[in-house]
Amino acid sequence: MYCKGRLILTHIYDLIVVGGGLAGSSAARVASQKGLSVVVLEKEADIVSPPQCAEGVPSDKFNQLFRPDDKWVSSYINSGVLHGPDGNSIKVLYPSGGYILERTVFDRVVQEEARISGARMLFNCRVIDICKSGTDRIKVKYTDSGGGEGVLVGRFIIGADGASSIVGRRMGLIKVFKRDLYVCFQYKAYIEGIDRDDEIYFFVNPELLPYSYAWIFPKGDNLYNVGVATLFRLLKLKPKEILDCWLRELKLEVDIVEYLSGVVPVGRRNIYDGSRVLLVGDAASLANPLTGEGICNAINSGRWAGEAVYNFLLSGRKSDVNRYYIDKVNRNMLKPNRRLYMIRNWFYNLSEKEVERIIVLLKKAIDNRHFREINIMSILYNLILKHPGGVIRSFWR
Repeated sequence: MYCKGRLILTHIYDLIVVGGGLAGSSAARVASQKGLSVVVLEKEADIVSPPQCAEGVPSDKFNQLFRPDDKWVSSYINSGVLHGPDGNSIKVLYPSGGYILERTVFDRVVQEEARISGARMLFNCRVIDICKSGTDRIKVKYTDSGGGEGVLVGRFIIGADGASSIVGRRMGLIKVFKRDLYVCFQYKAYIEGIDRDDEIYFFVNPELLPYSYAWIFPKGDNLYNVGVATLFRLLKLKPKEILDCWLRELKLEVDIVEYLSGVVPVGRRNIYDGSRVLLVGDAASLANPLTGEGICNAINSGRWAGEAVYNFLLSGRKSDVNRYYIDKVNRNMLKPNRRLYMIRNWFYNLSEKEVERIIVLLKKAIDNRHFREINIMSILYNLILKHPGGVIRSFWR
């Protein structure tokens, strides 16, 4: 084990961030701005790789983080449609309610902010081992693109390295990996016949989309993200097979430009080891467990983690990690996610007839209504108020 050998060090970083995506770069920027020495290890090349997501964000949350810019916003969303199994659909109106991002551009902007703030960005560096050295040091071993090996030492480490986080696994925070994951498959494709580029479409159908949901998000000029997300533990077919079958049923003519696949953790994970290790973003499983959306949570968790590390290193008090990170994540992400987790599990256990019944009830309650934001809990609350009997029968069938 490399940690047992003696190591001559020329520099000890205040913070090592593993993963240079939205969460990691956000953490690095905040920590660097506060004067910490920060290094980011990113396994991909300098050119941002295609994102493994549908690129949609709600404007109410995103506007608190960034001012929208046409350079990295592909589409401005004003409405959304949910399609059920039997042709019924619900349309909700939310003017300027969301954006479809151009992630390859946006991610580079966030990375550049971290670099300008003083973080050292190391690309093409894959972490292969991590261990604690004494009570106040973390050692990270990595390989670069040329096959060479290196070791970095820091006073704190943030794991922003995605669903299969090596930081989480090596530090004992992730013990069960494959239980609660969305497995996603998406085409970026040109599609004719869709009238609007400011509207998003969701599809649920227990027969065609078992334990899944599908989406069509506009990117402009007849280009769309078309994908499906399926719960891994209930997976019966490959997501690509589910998506292809569904597209044939829809009779859509699709001219595929590229395809993307990935996983989004949507279960519960430990996010702090009680000393000098934090997880953020997908490594911490902070995405919405119903929809899998996690961009805003990734950025916020990274920012809060950077703040928490700064305060911890300044004071030496573990309570500062709780105050600046754990408490905020629990209040703003994990607590709402627990409710959404229950709703998701309930929904995916409904039969096709029961799903259609819920769609009909939702149509009566919210169809063509204006919303300032799309909040699943408030929509469900409206549904229960207007049709308590139907909802209760679905819950307690």
